[in-house]
Amino acid sequence: MSLVHQNWWFTTLLIKQFKYCPPLSKSLKCDVLIVGGGVSGISAAAEFVKQGRNVVLIERNIVGGGSAGRSAGFLTPDSELELHQLVRRYGPKAAREIWDAPLRGIERLVNGIKNFDIQCGLAEQDSLFLGLGKSGKEAVEEEMECRKSVGFTDQQTYDEQSLKTIIGSEGFSAGIRYGGTYGINPLLCLQAKIIGKPLVFSLTNAWAKFYQVDSHRKTEEMRAEF
Repeated sequence: MSLVHQNWWFTTLLIKQFKYCPPLSKSLKCDVLIVGGGVSGISAAAEFVKQGRNVVLIERNIVGGGSAGRSAGFLTPDSELELHQLVRRYGPKAAREIWDAPLRGIERLVNGIKNFDIQCGLAEQDSLFLGLGKSGKEAVEEEMECRKSVGFTDQQTYDEQSLKTIIGSEGFSAGIRYGGTYGINPLLCLQAKIIGKPLVFSLTNAWAKFYQVDSHRKTEEMRAEF
């Protein structure tokens, strides 16, 4: 028996009929050139097309073939810094603004998925902030206080015993559950966006073109003028 090491999201493409993005083999002219077909690149392309700009997006792999398409697909506002760390560093007002920025991005992405019926396994699912040991419990308590201080009201706390029942795992001393977060198949989402109405068909006078580039070719061999 042989085992194939393959990202699970990529196997889901086997049953989908997506259009082929041709290789970039000639010079082009466009209003906006975007390098990278991840969430940021695709979202930027969509916004520029809405503004009537002609867009070229280049990607060395398939669209979504990088870290975005290989990610776990969680749509949450969490970053490298937890909310209580943001409050400690920037204060409650600025921390709320920083936290709200990705929330607005999540809302726009989810609305786009729903409006254009993109089949990417969208599921609303709450997030669970967990603490491990005594210091983890203190972090959860501080996180809870900070959520209240910035005006969040959708959280629920769990003690150690409750967590054993909920997640079936020992060692976690406390936790906070909060909503407004989702899960998707990120690769299917990005692949669907390049052929769907959100980009190419939103304006009749604007277009978005997608090309794959060979990373082994010299950049001097081709160019996009903008």
